[in-house]
Amino acid sequence: MEIEKIKKINWYNLWIARQVKELYKQTYEHHFYELKKRLQLSLAFLLGAFIFSYLQKKRLGFILIKPLNHASQHLDLIYTALPESFLAYLKISLFTALILSIPFFSYQAYLFISPGLHNFEKKFFKIICLCIPILFWSACFFVYFCIIPIVCKFFLSFGIKEGFHVLFQGKIEEYFSFITNLMLIFGVVFQLPIALIVLFLLKIITLQGMIEKRRIFIVTTFVIGGILTPPDVITQIMMAMPMCLLYETAIIFCKKVKSKEQKTDI
Repeated sequence: MEIEKIKKINWYNLWIARQVKELYKQTYEHHFYELKKRLQLSLAFLLGAFIFSYLQKKRLGFILIKPLNHASQHLDLIYTALPESFLAYLKISLFTALILSIPFFSYQAYLFISPGLHNFEKKFFKIICLCIPILFWSACFFVYFCIIPIVCKFFLSFGIKEGFHVLFQGKIEEYFSFITNLMLIFGVVFQLPIALIVLFLLKIITLQGMIEKRRIFIVTTFVIGGILTPPDVITQIMMAMPMCLLYETAIIFCKKVKSKEQKTDI
């Protein structure tokens, strides 16, 4: 009798183990299918945005050249290789498509992650998904309206010397790459408060540590600005200042979160 009971228990445990394994397999397959679906939708949206951007390539090129024309009148860009102009317009079309697709990417990421989150976590993740495109777009506008005009005037000023005049003939691919690279760098840098807030909520960093390391961060921002931006002090400062402001914004937000946690504990 005891042997039969042991056999029944073993068979029951084996059946439970198989059911758990099958459930885990189904869950894994469901997550994989969901991830595949979100990636396909994101790529489809990116492709549509790219086609739309490429159809507007001349208008986009005119918008990007505007700061250069304001800095110095009657400037024309050249290209020295047959496919260079085509590749330049291809690059700005792809970059524009990426900018337009960021909100959709954020929304798809939220739909993929939200089923495994609690209600308060969903609210927080919604705010993050909303802030990511806003901060990236803000960085692009900041570069276009503030950084590029100053940089163009600064570098074009070296073409006028006493006794002779140096003619600037910029290549279209290099100029467009210069602008898109700056926008991409600033767009990533402007995500700093989101990264800090997430690390704070995950208990990886503390509010006190952020406050104590404020001076180190300020020095680091100027070093990073000198590495990532063109070799002039103005652009370096204009990159470091927003980073410092974003750092302070993250500290203020973390203070509010901590005060709310203390109130709930009481």
